Amino acid sequence: MDGAQLRSDLEALGKHLKACLEKDLKTRAQCPPRQLSFAKSPYGVFGTMGALSEELELFISKTAAFVQQNVSDAPSVNVELLCFDSNTGQPKKKLDGVFVTNLKSAAAAKVATELYGPKKLGSVSVLGAGVMAKWVSYAMLSIASVKELVLYNQTETKGRALVEHLSALFPEKKIHFNGSLQGSLERAEVVCCCTSSSEALFSLNDFPNIKHLNLMGAHTERDRELSHQDISQCNIIVEDVETAVIEAGKVHEAAIEMGMKLKNQEQRSVFSSTGHAFYDLVTSHYLLNKEKTNELQATDL
Repeated sequence: MDGAQLRSDLEALGKHLKACLEKDLKTRAQCPPRQLSFAKSPYGVFGTMGALSEELELFISKTAAFVQQNVSDAPSVNVELLCFDSNTGQPKKKLDGVFVTNLKSAAAAKVATELYGPKKLGSVSVLGAGVMAKWVSYAMLSIASVKELVLYNQTETKGRALVEHLSALFPEKKIHFNGSLQGSLERAEVVCCCTSSSEALFSLNDFPNIKHLNLMGAHTERDRELSHQDISQCNIIVEDVETAVIEAGKVHEAAIEMGMKLKNQEQRSVFSSTGHAFYDLVTSHYLLNKEKTNELQATDL
C-alpha cells in the first residue's frame, strides 16, 4: 500500500473503532481470556482467542504460534484469523492474522494519541525499527498535525532503512533518524515505544516535554519500556483493564479503558497496550466491509 492508502485505512479504521467504543460495544461483546500453551524444546508459545459481537454480526477466532530458533526460512511467528457470520454460523473469510494485528495496533495507537495526546501535535518520536515500529509510525504520520517524526534504534542501519521507507511513503513529512536516545526525545510531545525491552528505556523526569506515550512493545508483570513508577504518575489508558493487570502488572488497576475520560487532565497520559480480542474483532469487521477485501490479504475459507 502507498502512503495515501495507509492514511485512508488508518483514518477510517480509527473512526470505526471510536464509534464502536462510543456505542459501548466492547461491554456487550464476548471476549474470553486468551488461552496459551508452551513448548519446552524448542521453546514455543501457542495461543488462541475468540471474540463475538452480535451487534457486529461477527465471531472471530485468532490462533498464533511462535517458535524460537526456527531453523527454516519460514517466519517464526504465524497468525491466522477466521471470521464467521454470527447469525448463520457460516464462515466468511480467513484473514492474515499478522496483518490484522499490525493494523489494529497502529489504529489503537492513533486513536489513543488523538483522544489523549496534545491537540496540536507537532513532533513525535518512535523508539524501535521493527515491524511494530513501522506500523505505529504509519499511524503517527497519518495524523494531520504531525509535522516531524524522529526515529531512534540501537542498530543504525536498520533505523535508517525504516526512515528511508517512511520518507518514500510520506514525502510531505519531516522524518529523520537520531542515533542518540536522549537526542531523539528532547523535542518530542508524543513518544511511541516499540521495542523488545522489558526494562525502562528512560525516565520521564528527564523529559518534561513529553505529554503522551504509547507503550506498544514488550511487557511483563514487573516492568515494561517505561517503569511502573513512571506509569503510576500518569493517566493510564488500556484496551482492557483485566487483561492489562494480568499481563502487565497491578499498576494498571488504576487505568481507564480506551474511550473513557481522563481522571486528571493535568497529568501526562500513557497508553499501555497489551492487546485485546475486541480490537481484532473491530479491525476484522472493518476489513470485511471494505469493497476490495482481497487487496488486504483475505482469502475465502
